[in-house]
This record gives sequence, C-alpha cells and structure tokens, in this order.
Amino acid sequence: MKKLLLLFLFLCSLEVAQAQPGISTAIPSEKPSKYQKDQIKRKYGMFIHFGINTFHDVEWSDGSFPVETYAPAEIDACQWVKTAKDAGMKYIILVAKHHEGFCLWDSKYTDYDVASSGNKTNVIEAVARECKRQGMKLGLYYSLWDRKVNADVDNVESDRKYNTYMLKQLDELMDITEKYTKIVEFWFDGSWVKPGYRWPVEGIYRTIKSREPQCQIGINWTIGEDADPHNPNAPEKSYKIIPEERKEGDPIRYFPSDFRLGDPLLPASLIREFDFKKNRMELVALHATGFGRPSQAAWTEIFADGQPLRIARWPNDSTVMIGKIQESGMAKEGKEAPFPVFGYQEERPSSWKSVENMWISGYFAHGYADDMICVESIDTIHKMIHTGQHTVYGFMTGAPWHQWFALNLLEELDGPGEYVIDAGRGKMYVYPLAGKMENWSVSLLEGPLLAIEHCKDVKVQGITFEYGRHIGVYMENTHRALIKNCIIRNMGGVGVSIGKGTLKAGNQRGHESGGNPVSRVVGDLMGTVYQNILFNREGGTENGVVDCHIYNVGAGGISLGGGDRASLTPAGNYVENCRIHDYNRIEKSYRPGIWMDGVGNRISKCDIYDAPSMAILFHGNNHVIELCDITNVCSEVDDQGAVYYGRDPSEQGNVIRYCYFHELSPRHRVTATYHDDGACGAEVYGNIYHKAGSLPVLIGGGHNNHYRHNIFIDSPVAIHIDARMQGWGKFMIEKGAIIDQRLQTVNYKNPPYSTAYPLLAAYWDNDTSYPKGNVIEGNLFYKIGNVVRGQSEWLELYNNWATGSDPGFVDAADPLKGFKDDALIYQRINGFPRLPFEKIGCDLSK
Repeated sequence: MKKLLLLFLFLCSLEVAQAQPGISTAIPSEKPSKYQKDQIKRKYGMFIHFGINTFHDVEWSDGSFPVETYAPAEIDACQWVKTAKDAGMKYIILVAKHHEGFCLWDSKYTDYDVASSGNKTNVIEAVARECKRQGMKLGLYYSLWDRKVNADVDNVESDRKYNTYMLKQLDELMDITEKYTKIVEFWFDGSWVKPGYRWPVEGIYRTIKSREPQCQIGINWTIGEDADPHNPNAPEKSYKIIPEERKEGDPIRYFPSDFRLGDPLLPASLIREFDFKKNRMELVALHATGFGRPSQAAWTEIFADGQPLRIARWPNDSTVMIGKIQESGMAKEGKEAPFPVFGYQEERPSSWKSVENMWISGYFAHGYADDMICVESIDTIHKMIHTGQHTVYGFMTGAPWHQWFALNLLEELDGPGEYVIDAGRGKMYVYPLAGKMENWSVSLLEGPLLAIEHCKDVKVQGITFEYGRHIGVYMENTHRALIKNCIIRNMGGVGVSIGKGTLKAGNQRGHESGGNPVSRVVGDLMGTVYQNILFNREGGTENGVVDCHIYNVGAGGISLGGGDRASLTPAGNYVENCRIHDYNRIEKSYRPGIWMDGVGNRISKCDIYDAPSMAILFHGNNHVIELCDITNVCSEVDDQGAVYYGRDPSEQGNVIRYCYFHELSPRHRVTATYHDDGACGAEVYGNIYHKAGSLPVLIGGGHNNHYRHNIFIDSPVAIHIDARMQGWGKFMIEKGAIIDQRLQTVNYKNPPYSTAYPLLAAYWDNDTSYPKGNVIEGNLFYKIGNVVRGQSEWLELYNNWATGSDPGFVDAADPLKGFKDDALIYQRINGFPRLPFEKIGCDLSK
C-alpha cells in the first residue's frame, strides 16, 4: 500500500447562526410586481360573505350563535361561480372564517364549523372545485380576530396557542384547495384588536408562500404599528401594510397587498444575510457551466436542514422564449464573434436595476446543450440582453427549447428556499424555507471529501458524504476498493469518480477539445475522451460502488472509469444496487447518472431517475448494463438517450440487458437506448420499453446491433433507423475524417480488435454509408403504432410479434410482474425466455 489519502472532511460545512430577525420600514415602489400586475388585471371580482351570520341577518357576531343555526337547504357552488362568470368577473374571494370564528370547512381544530352544523357541505372545497371546472380564479378571506376561540385579546399568554391554531387552519385551507386550484389572493382582517408584534406575520407568510408562491397576501388595517416592548432590538416602529395619507397630485406608488422581496415591501425578518468576509471565509462566485465546458467545483452553495437551496431566478418555475437574435455569438470567417445579444418580450427584465451579479441559463441553440453565462448589460429601450460570454453553438431562436431564465438577482429573491451570491461584497442573501430552520450549512471544500489512491482492499462503509463543492469520493489506481452502503448527497459536482479527469489549457471551448490528465477532478473528461479515444484514466481494477444512495448532487452521480482500450484490458470496476437521482442541480448536459468509459466495466441493479438529461452515457468496450430501472430521465432535453453512446464504431462488445425503461418524456426527441452517429456492435436483449420516450430505440446509421427478446409497450414508434451517413452525416465517413481516424487509432484490422470483433475488420469493405447487419429478433411489440420508422431493408426482422391484445401479462399496467405461465407470448415468439423480472431494480428501501 503506497499511499492512502483519507480526507475525511465530512464536516467541511459552515454551521451559520441565524441572524436576529429585524423589521424594515415600508418603502414604496414605482412599479408593481408581476403578481401585483396580475391582481390589477383581474379587476372585477365577487366577494362572498356567507356563513352563520347570514342566518341571523347580521354582519358580525361574537361566536355565540349555536352552530346548528347555520342550516342552508343547499350549497349550489356551481350557481355562485357561474353567476360571477356570467357577470364578467375574473375572481371570487370567499370568506372562510369571519370574526365570530365559524369555519366554512370541516376543521380538525374546532367544532364551530360546517361539519357540526345543519349542513355539512365543505363550502371551501365545493367552491374550489367549481372554480377549477369553470376557469375562475379563487381567493380566500380569513379573520385573524376570532371571537370564539380567542375572545380575550388582551391575554398575551394565549397568543402562542391561538397563533398555532391559526397556522394549522391555514394549512388545512391549503390542503383543501390545492387539489383543485391555486389560491391567487389571501385576505386577512381583524388585526387591529391587538399590537402588531403579537401576530405571527412571518408564520402566516411562510405557511402560504411555501405552497403557493404566487399568492397575494393582504392584511386589512395596519399591522406592526407598535414596536415589540419585549424585544430590545426592535425598531421604534415596524413596517406598515397600508401607506401614509396621500394628497391629490402625488405620484402613484405601489404598496403591497403582499409582502415579498419582489413586491414594494420587504420585511427584513424574512431575509438572512451571511457575511463571509467578516468571518474570513471565501465566498466563491458563480461561473459558466454547460455543454463543452469542464465540470468543475461549484460555487459556494447553502443548505438548510440538509436540503439544497437554489439560486434566486426569474421566472420562478418556468422559462421564457429567446426573442430576436441581434448577435448569435458564433465565429465568422475564423474571427472571434462578439458575445451573444438577444431580445426579450416580457416587461420584467426592464425593471431590474442592476445586472452586476446576473446570469442567464437555458438551451440557447441545441436542445441537448444547456448553458449558463453571465450578463453584461440590458438595453431596456430596445429590449435586448447583452451577454458577457460565448457558448459552443451560440444563440438561436424558433425551436420550443430555445428558452432562458435569469439567475442571481436580488430583486428576484422572492420565494422560500432561494439565495443570491454577491461575491464582490462577500455576502450571501438567503430566503429561508418555510418553518423553523435548525441547521445551516455551506459548501467550502474544493477537492474530494475522500481520496483513495494507489492502494488495495480498502472498504468504506456506512458514511454520509455531503457539503463539498466538487467530488464526494475519488479513486485512482486502486484495486478492490469498495464504497458500500454510503449516502452521497449535496455535492456540487459528481458523487463518485473512479479515475483521473482532465483540464484544458487556455480558453478552449467545445466537446472536441481535450485536456491534460489531472487527479481529483472530472474537468474536461468528455472532451478528452472525444479527442483521444484511448485515454486511460488509471481507474484501477475490481473497484465497486455498492448499495449506495446518491442524490442532490450537482453534475452527475458516478464517473466510472477503468480498463485500457488500446489492449482491450478490462478493469472489472462496477456499480451495483445503487439508487441515483436528482443529480443535475448545476450542470445538465452530458452529466449522466453514471458515466462509464474504458473496458470491461459493469452497471447492475441500479435505479436511476428524475433528471433532465441522460441516465447512463458510456464509451469503450465490453461493458455490461443490466437489471436497471430507469425512469423520468431526459425530462428537459432534446435529442438525448436514457442510455447513450456513439460516433465511434470501434466501441463494440457492449451489452444492455434486462433493464426497465419507462415513463420517459415524449415531448422532444427522447430515446431509451440511443446508438448515435454510426455506433456499432451492441447486444440489447431482455429489456422492457414501456412508454419509453418518443423513439424508444434509435440506430443512427450504425451496423451490427442486435435486438433480441425485448418488450416494447405503448409507444407510437418502437425503433427508428436512418442512413444519416448518406445525408447530413456523410462528413463523418470521408477519408481521414473522424470515423476513419478512430478506426486507425485502435488499429482495427489487427489484434486485439480484429479478433475480438471480426466484423469490424471489414468495416469499409461494403458501402458503409447504409446501416446493415442490424438484427431485430424475437421481440414483442404491444400497442405499438409503427414497429419501425425508417426503411425496413436496413433491418433484419424475424420471429417478432406485434399485437394490440394482451400477450399474457400478470398485470399489463405493471410489466415488472411478468407473464403468466401460460402466456400467449411463449407460443407466438419461438424461444422467448423467462425473463428475470423480479431481479430488476435496486433492493435498497426507499
């Protein structure tokens, strides 16, 4: 054992104490927020003041009316909503509880409600259901003052109990309504009966905003007019919810019907400020990420109670289309192009006062290439955004994925769980998650948390690795090293890396540029393997990652290297029985759940799911991918595969067997098994493709791929095959071009390649521009529109069965339950085997 670097820096996180909450003075704005604009546009609405007082012909009461006196003959919510709609109204505000405390829903916390009355109809649910059905916006009114439960408002000791009661009731209301519609406004009333500091304003806000961020919250009269006499740090006066008196001729100013940072008022108690300079720590700034860029240590991230927060963004949960392209950013005639400039249609970007720390992210050209780059300026007159960096493919417009969103703007720090980095000032601003935060952590360490190098028979078991900026566990030149039963999460980069990475020299961009070998990084591994197909990462032999849970990582789950392609020497490294998900928090394109390269490695019994890009990307030879359950990957991208490889016909001998591909997005060009740009020589058998994307199988011009005993279920197309080398891909097979180069690099006409893959030695003997030797044998096609898209002569099809009738599933909705013993498939497809359905997927408990 030469060297063992056990960098057990698992606690490389900063436990940051929460700042003492403060309250800011009301500051009006000259512009309404987006949601205030939505509220203004709604204009005309119906206010429904209905409850127990209705049956006593009074507006207010004190909670003394017997609950049974609320006794409507019928609640016709359909009529209410239709009346509002027919009158041209855009929304309804329904009184959920007035000052007397009677609740129009079945509340667990009081008997003074409809469930105990003469009509048990849940009015809140009935109206919410009708609003959804008839397309009406819904808001709720709730009285803070409750004369039934909290009549003695002077009793300060009762505040805690009553405030808890209120927040639980608000949760109940959200539980009821969110099944049907979003609450766009929440009106609170009755706050004047006691000093403002005694109301749980922050709790009210978080309870609602954590579930409905767009909901406008308003409080009638002032709240917080008086300072808290029990808090020596409280300001003389807290913020107001209504403006001071105004005179005719004063300019219009917008005060909130809502208190969020995107709106005119910000209660400072909601925002935490962490001063890294004061604590003599480095706050690492954001940097460019995306296709063709190296995978590197992330910026400083922050976590609350073990959950990663996200950089503040606009729009919060969507993207906007790229407008007119003024400058694409692509080089012309060999000259470096200016940075991209593009247009926008929305009003919001014109309101941003500073772009000092602003970034944008999105798919700016191709749907498989994400980018995040900085912004230099915004031209609000011409509505143009001037970026400050290049991308590999520049900017385009017109395709559905040509969209962007803004990041790291203080003005967009408007929802729970967001943060903004101001590295120049050494400060991070954080909008906490709803509820009390017990622990804050920030990522500091740039290198791996654990590095194991030049040693053998090391076992790491039962450890949680988290809060690093790059790699969780790193291995190099190891033998029989085992990572077992570990949790690897909240990393800025990849969870585990087996083998060296590379770093580029200078300012190279693009996936076709390589780098120099470097330990303890991933870097530009993708570009290096593309340029130098024989690159040996020195990943060692017989190393394993077993029974591990890897999630909430920034740039892929596992990078699995090992083996020598020049000599076809296998490594025997493996990933087995692991659960890998949510692995692209920072870098998306070509950062798969598992990257595999080299020779003779294995991925077995893994669950891989919930990611915008690929599950498995591999390069090299004689790998095995087996018994994996892969779902909901490639959810965001175009032209990607759940399992992907390509553009190198020397990458042969690979096996994909007994995997379950299901629920892959058909929105763009998404494939389950993707043989790209002339990929050859794969054995694919015993797999299940159930709603597996728009093209479950794609063979892009390659040869000698064998599909046997697979099950295809419920898809418009099962197999796509094309002759791209005859068309747009012809450049790849020209003499001296990339295919020729790669075959010459492995010396394909001589051992070991000529003996391991005899058909490869004859690659150029026939017209290689047409796909040939692709065999589709003994497969089931159940509820498939077209078995093949492409010319049938490019495939050898036999002993297959296409049917719209149940072939004998135990449960057709759950193919993993397998076939009945007497299933028809065993009669219709000669030699169809009993597949190991019960072994598919990870055995770890969820």
